Amino acid sequence: LSGFVEGIPVVPDALADANFVDKLKDFGLISEITISDVKQELEAKALSKDQLVQFIGWAGKKAITGDIDGPTIHSLMDVAVAMTGDADGSGDVIALGSIKNYLSVNKIPAEVPLPPTTIPFQFTRASSINELQALGWEPLEIVPWLRFLIETNSSRPIDQSLTRSVPFAAHVLQILSRSWEGLSQSSKSTVIALLQPIAIVPTKSGMKKPGEAFFASVKLFDDLPTVTSCPGVKEKFFAAIEVRKTVDLETIFTRLLSPAAEAK
Repeated sequence: LSGFVEGIPVVPDALADANFVDKLKDFGLISEITISDVKQELEAKALSKDQLVQFIGWAGKKAITGDIDGPTIHSLMDVAVAMTGDADGSGDVIALGSIKNYLSVNKIPAEVPLPPTTIPFQFTRASSINELQALGWEPLEIVPWLRFLIETNSSRPIDQSLTRSVPFAAHVLQILSRSWEGLSQSSKSTVIALLQPIAIVPTKSGMKKPGEAFFASVKLFDDLPTVTSCPGVKEKFFAAIEVRKTVDLETIFTRLLSPAAEAK
């Protein structure tokens, strides 16, 4: 406990087993630290980054062993607040009572933008999945993460824009492609529906919606918006989100009958 409840006065370890300390316990002058003491300490001050890691580890272990029941864990989470900034005051405020998810980095990497209800990976890397789930948290899934990215796209900087940053859009497509086979059919359908209206596919003609882009192998016309800059994105995934494998007859006739084609 000493890592995150530094405001509670405690007997030094060197004296803890002394006979006179036992006498003080017998007379009720000192006692073991209680959950109420921990809660009061959490209410009194915000945790630092290091203290947040220690608190999550302590609470997870207590929850998984049953030393603290679920309602008590939730009462502690509801009052725990952490300041994730450095000495210069930068950083975010995390209210643990609002946290619903943890990050499984084999599915979604730690460096991408996350919903505010997801605890950043740096604070949970030392805890086991069982401990995190004992706190009432669930892993962040692909569909809610993608929905968050789309809903907040206009408020993020350009280098984190799905529609304006080729590297970021390609990175998101790589993550979706890697997770594709593990998604349920319902989740796949939702991902397709979410992506189709978004100009998220990098092509040599700029960012395009999936249905407006063509596979890189389509060579019929030089100016087709064919996919580019997307290493690691599987063709099966591109096909699933309806990137076009062929040029339809209507497009061919339109191109051939255009004024530019006639001039040639």
